[in-house]
Parts: sequence; structure tokens; C-alpha cells
Amino acid sequence: MMFLLIRRLWLSSLGLVAAISLMTPCYAWAMENVSIGYQTNLAAVAHYMAVERRYYQDLGLNVEMVLYPSGDDLINDVNTSWDFATADVIYNIFGGQQGLLNVAIAMDVSATTQLVGNDRGTQIWPTLEEQDDDICTIPDSVLQYVLEACLQAQGIDTAEQFTYRTDESDCYQLMTPGHLSGVAAVNLGTLSSPYFMAFLESFPGSSTLCSGTLVNATVTHGHMVRHETIHPWTVAKILAGWLRAVEFMVDDETRQETINFMADFYENHGLELSPSSLELERELIGLFGLTQQLELMKEGHGGGPSEYEVWTHEVVSFLLDKSLLSNDNNTLVRPATFMDDQYLQLVQSNEILRLYATGEDVSPDQLAQLLQDDAAACVDIDGWTDSVGDGCDFYDSENACREAGDSFPGPDGLTANGACCRCGGGGGSSLDSCTDYPGWLDSRGNACDWYKSDNLCALNGDLEAFAAPDGTTPSEACCICGGGTRGDTAVQAAGTTASKHGLPGGLQLGGGP
Repeated sequence: MMFLLIRRLWLSSLGLVAAISLMTPCYAWAMENVSIGYQTNLAAVAHYMAVERRYYQDLGLNVEMVLYPSGDDLINDVNTSWDFATADVIYNIFGGQQGLLNVAIAMDVSATTQLVGNDRGTQIWPTLEEQDDDICTIPDSVLQYVLEACLQAQGIDTAEQFTYRTDESDCYQLMTPGHLSGVAAVNLGTLSSPYFMAFLESFPGSSTLCSGTLVNATVTHGHMVRHETIHPWTVAKILAGWLRAVEFMVDDETRQETINFMADFYENHGLELSPSSLELERELIGLFGLTQQLELMKEGHGGGPSEYEVWTHEVVSFLLDKSLLSNDNNTLVRPATFMDDQYLQLVQSNEILRLYATGEDVSPDQLAQLLQDDAAACVDIDGWTDSVGDGCDFYDSENACREAGDSFPGPDGLTANGACCRCGGGGGSSLDSCTDYPGWLDSRGNACDWYKSDNLCALNGDLEAFAAPDGTTPSEACCICGGGTRGDTAVQAAGTTASKHGLPGGLQLGGGP
């Protein structure tokens, strides 16, 4: 009893008051709470638009947007305050080393990652012969990555002349004419959107001298997920809502409405940009729809890397050169190990979600059907309880899965993350008097015990890619996935999210060796 009381107090201190629900399965008509981490940029404008235009609400999502001052703060948030987030490629790579998955391209900012000169800087570029011709940049950042590419293109080696600052606004100030004794402290610096636009507008004679696009140094931002705490179908719906906003933003017919959304978003974050600057940002930054996303993340010829992986690998090489990544185990820094386009494939494979993501008209009846499918898509493992006797209804409160879903395993060793739909698991029926198929191994040599963790039943249990040589899937062979043998009868699992929403054969949405 004392242990149970302590746990209740622990959960209550985290704001995790248990909400008793009589509804199973748990993906019902109630809105699902999701937290999205972001920084102030155009990709976040699409999230903002998806909230304001009720795209996320259409898809049954109640989205909270959580602002982070930097990518470092975002990926190192010890409170795991977000389920889905956007950050630049360097933090996609660092996040990948921490087990985060990069599931889509948020934007291509190569053209807006620039080397800028004030009046004097524009005159001296690219000679850089004087000792005081320093260049301001942010160390070990995408800004320095593009700067080094720009210098290499000119045959310049000026690493000793870098002036390092921790914030772009500092470089902006140092480049400002009259900053120091009537002159600028530095005449050249790297700036990204929106800083470079404000600088060019404010100081006559200043100009863009180089950009990532001009020297083939591609800089992207990517969408990341904590795949152990969020259901794949939820990720697919977030992507669909965001992609619908992207379609709106790139449509010339809605250009002015997009500019208005951008202005409102930036103003809410303390930035006032002229209409011409907003137009320029919309024109220069690359936003990709569903078809383009899938093409850029598709395997290359003969199973080679995708175009997105190639872009990211160049940045990995930059980080390795700076000793910011360990080269002891190359698999840790290979982009393919943390990129996964299969959440996009889930959007593509569901007709209603695909239509919604691509900006097509979707009727209220179709959206209602989508949410009704959600309710039928997953079934909690019948009869499961955790180590103190609570079932899946205990985990229906807002943050319980995130904070406690991988703790308090039941007698069978299964945690809420494996047993409960709300936590990304579920998908089976009673474990009583059930026996796994003797000697069964999936296509990768894993026995049924492997499926007791990391939501693997819900993610892979019904997929042909994980079937044994005789075609038997985990959902047919393993009790933990709702299969196995009860008495003389083999029990098929209740439909998992993967099969219910039409995942293509061979689609893997989970981990695995």
C-alpha cells in the first residue's frame, strides 16, 4: 500500500492525475494532446497555420506548441516536453545519436544561410587581404558550415580570422556601421533568415556575398519524434496537418494570406519584418509537399542513400572534422540510422490522410470516418495490469505514458508502452492460457520475447516484412501481440494501427536489430 501511495503522489506531482475512462479502445473521439517543439522560423509558421486553420483539430489533435531558444535546448530538454519537434540538420544529427528519429524534411534553408557584407565588406570581398578583415560566425553551426564552403569556393583559408559569437544578433551588431568608434567591428558575417533580410534592408551598400545554395552546401531542418512515446498514427496525422499547411503556403493563390500568417507569427515572437522581407523568405526557403518528401527520402539507385541522406552526410563530415562526433562507430553517425520515411508512407497509404495532406477537399464525413477508424484501430491488451495492479485506464491522463509508460512492468514483463494503445502499444487479447508458437522466429531471427518492449507489436506485429519463412506474422504467433495458441485455437490479433490504416506490405515503423 505504501508503494502504491508513493507512486500516486509521484504521478500527481508531475500533473499526472489518472483519468478513469470506460472507453476501450483508447483512440476514441476525444482529442489527443500532442506537444510540438519549435524555434522561430518558417517551418514553425506552418505549425502555427495548422493550429489557426484547425487542420490539427480536423485530425483529432489538440496541439501545444513549445518554444525553444536553440536546437541544443530542444534536444536536451530533460523534461521531454515535446513529442514532435523541428530543428536544423546539426541537431537532427545530434538527436539521432540520442535515439530520436528524423521523419520528414521541414525546410531547405540553403538560400537563406548567407555570408553578408556591410558596405565595406562588400567592397573587400573576396580578397580579404587586410589583417582586420575578420568574419563573424557561430562556431560549429550550419552558419560556419556554409561559411567554410564559401571560402573554399574562393580558395581562401581564413580560419584564424573568424570572430566567434554565440548568437546571430551579436554578429548583426558587430557588422553594424558605427558600432565601434564610428565603424563596424567586423565587415563580414554569416546571417540566416530573418537576420540577413533585416540587415540588408537597414544598411545601404550591404549585400549577400555567398549562400549555401551558391556553393552546393545544402542546409535543411528536419522533423523529429520521440518514437517511444508517440504512436505512429499520431505522427502521421501531425505530418498530414503540417503538410496541408505547406500546400497552402506555397500556393500562389494564397500568397497574401500566407504573408499575413508569417507577419502575425513573427510579430508574436518579437520580430517585425517588412512585406518585402516576408516575400523574400517565402520565395527562398524550400518547403516540400508529400510527393517531394517521399522522393527526396527514397533510396537511391541500387539501394544507395537517398538525396536527403547525402545532404545530411556532408554535415556529418563537417561535424566529424570539428571532433563534435565520435568516429569510433560509424553507424552512430550514418544518416540512414536515424532517418525514417515510413511515417510519410503511412500518410501516403491512407486515402483520406493523403488527400488531406496534399491540400485536396476532404468532406466532414471523411474526416469523421478517419477518427472513427482511430477508435477501432487499436485495442488495449485485455487483462493487462502493471506492477501495482493498474490497467490501461490509469494511463489515459495527459502525460502518464511519457512519464511512467516504461516503468512498472506487469507480471509478464510488459509495460504500459507495450500494453496500452494510449502509450503506443496494445493490439492484442487476453494473455491467460496462451502459448507462443513453438520455435517461432521472425524474418530477422527475433523470438516472441523481443516484442515485449518498445511498442513493437503495435508497430511491426502485422507486417509481412517481419513474418517467419512460413508467412506467420508476430500478431499470429506471439501471445504478447494477440496471437499464439489458446487451448486448441490460434488467436489472431485485433487489428493494429498499422493494418487498420492500410500500411503497405513491408513497412516498418519501429526499432529492431
